[in-house]
Amino acid sequence: MEPMINHNTIMLVDKVTPHFREIRKGEVVVLKSLHDSKEFICKRVVNVGDETLQLENREVFIPPGFVWAEGDNKDFSFDSRHYGPMSNYLVIGIVRGTIYPEFKLI
Repeated sequence: MEPMINHNTIMLVDKVTPHFREIRKGEVVVLKSLHDSKEFICKRVVNVGDETLQLENREVFIPPGFVWAEGDNKDFSFDSRHYGPMSNYLVIGIVRGTIYPEFKLI
């Protein structure tokens, strides 16, 4: 799948909503990187807390307060398939749209 958001894209990020409700499946979120706290990653939420995910030949339980996030371009994405479930505390905000290089709402 072609990535929805490329490098150097300027995004509209909603930092308020995650403080008032849980993150939902399908939302594109910005998270703090687990490798470098000064970097951010942008991923799509595939599963949310208190759910079980079938991954290859094993089941993975997503604990409450965590999300399973994967990149749209799975061949080149470093995501929950490598890190495991990610805490909701790592979520900076929900991507609502892009401004540059092209304006579009998500």
